[in-house]
Amino acid sequence: IEDITTTSYYASYLYGEYGITNRFTAIGYFPVLARVTQNQVVDAENGNELIPGDELTSVGDMTLGLKFGIIPKGKYVWSAQLDLKLPFGNESGGETGLLQTGDGAFSQLLKTDVSTTAGNFYFSGMLGIRHRGNDYSDDWHAGLEIGWNKNERFYAILKMNSIQSFENSDAINAGNSLFGNNLAYVAIGPEFHYFFNNNWGVNGTIVGALQGKNMLADPYLSLGVSYNLKKPSK
Repeated sequence: IEDITTTSYYASYLYGEYGITNRFTAIGYFPVLARVTQNQVVDAENGNELIPGDELTSVGDMTLGLKFGIIPKGKYVWSAQLDLKLPFGNESGGETGLLQTGDGAFSQLLKTDVSTTAGNFYFSGMLGIRHRGNDYSDDWHAGLEIGWNKNERFYAILKMNSIQSFENSDAINAGNSLFGNNLAYVAIGPEFHYFFNNNWGVNGTIVGALQGKNMLADPYLSLGVSYNLKKPSK
């Protein structure tokens, strides 16, 4: 871990999943408001500004996905998913041109997921590979998830996710961001969901990195409101 000029990333985003059929699910993620800040650096003795602060407010990169249930029901379920990332974010913003709310690359992530249940617990594992455009390195993705639910109202989940770069490109990204080249990390953290009724709920998560490269090291915090749309069975 190396000290850098303090950088922060904030995002207000929409995320949704919609079951088209019993096998196909559409998935969407869109940061409708993303903000990146970089603090100024001042001389500790006289208070003079050494490096000016910078900021960027924009939308972020959108992701659209389609999941297919290879084995959609039973003791074990198996799915495949294709995610397309659309570069709507700003790859070079702020006064310095170094702040980013996206990487400017059209990317494709193909992954597979296997899950099972035992009592009130569920277990899930994911493995995927991503091609990044714009001369970035490709990378592979892996994840493990353990969840517990109580009466379909309270869910406690522990997630571990990893991205490891193939390092097949030496493209240089000068910004201190989440969108650079040759990113790598192993991150773990709890996630909680509570539904007040059959539809509305709140959620929160905190994630920290066990290992990382070219990434911001501080924990990631998130709070959200969720709505569960359930159509009556025919």
